[in-house]
Amino acid sequence: MMMEKTLRKWLKPLAKVVPLQNVIVFESHSDFCDNSRALFEYMMSEGLDKRYKMVWLVENPSDFRGKFGNGVKFIKVDSEDEKTMLNWAEKLVYYYYAATARFAFYSHRRPPFKLNKGEVFVNLWHGTGPKNANCDLGMNFDYVIYSSDTFKKAYVESDKCKEEQLLAMGSPRNDLLFIKSDALSKLSGGKYRKSVVWLPTYRTHMTGEEHYKADKTSQTGIPIISSQKELEELNEVLKDNDMLLVIKFHPAQNLENIKSRSHSNMLFLTNKDLSDKDVQLYSLLGEADALITDISSVYFDYLLTNKPIAFTVDDIYEYKAGYLVDNILEYMPGRHMVSFEDIKSFLAEMAISKDDYALERMRINKLVNKDTEGEFSKKIVEHFNIV
Repeated sequence: MMMEKTLRKWLKPLAKVVPLQNVIVFESHSDFCDNSRALFEYMMSEGLDKRYKMVWLVENPSDFRGKFGNGVKFIKVDSEDEKTMLNWAEKLVYYYYAATARFAFYSHRRPPFKLNKGEVFVNLWHGTGPKNANCDLGMNFDYVIYSSDTFKKAYVESDKCKEEQLLAMGSPRNDLLFIKSDALSKLSGGKYRKSVVWLPTYRTHMTGEEHYKADKTSQTGIPIISSQKELEELNEVLKDNDMLLVIKFHPAQNLENIKSRSHSNMLFLTNKDLSDKDVQLYSLLGEADALITDISSVYFDYLLTNKPIAFTVDDIYEYKAGYLVDNILEYMPGRHMVSFEDIKSFLAEMAISKDDYALERMRINKLVNKDTEGEFSKKIVEHFNIV
């Protein structure tokens, strides 16, 4: 804290005489992913690196050395878990770009402070969903991207945003839902008749903080399924139907006591597994035939595809922070699962392409996504006149 106060004192007068540079800063967690990466890659495809210097804030800059040309720079940032902190020299470089960048796009952290009035700081965040974020999403930002005006009042009240900060636009990563990729084959190494991705929200944070009234995290790390025996039984169902179930743990989930392992037709993944294969989560989702989740914001985005969704709702009223709406179940268009038999039934329906919720998904999609037409990165670039 003392270091930041000192550097701010030094940089404040400097910012008044050093003009803004043609620099765009990007941040994400994990490194180089999510909304910020999707937006960055669109800008690169449009040749904007010829006019702007692209600066990425990452925990491990050496991982990206030589990945791009001179127009892209990777600099070190404090680790998200605060186990690795910047030294004075690294902090100075970070604050220099924070003070002189014309634009900055963040998805997880927030900028330390704003020294130049001409800068534009945008919080892309990492998903607008049905649950209260209960954090200062607007702090140190000029704008916050969210999905729909349906939740404007809730964002102002629970997430401490000002109305003038809120921009109801689609998230850049949603573009990946509609771009053909080889994400599944990279991760699984095989071909299956159908694939389902399961994205459970964390029950216990990696810090040990419990976000549910009762910690229901089992040895499997996923809702409803509590034993390895049930996982093996589920794998047989998948095998009989030539289906793959990809279970991706939430990056904040405490994995210390989780003992799940992959089976022939069941793949367990973490953020590191995706990073190692250079696969973006939304590229994987774009290939999937269906989604299983709970209160994760991902289902608002997945509604854009109008593919089937099933929800585990066994502990939905145990979530401590509450929801943006009172009637949460009415905003979850798909099978509501509370038992192991429900999960098997949903997979059986998927095997024969049975889908009873298409019209309901379309209705909710219009409520939770103001923009359903695509080209989300392009629209953000045009909105801020980044040319």
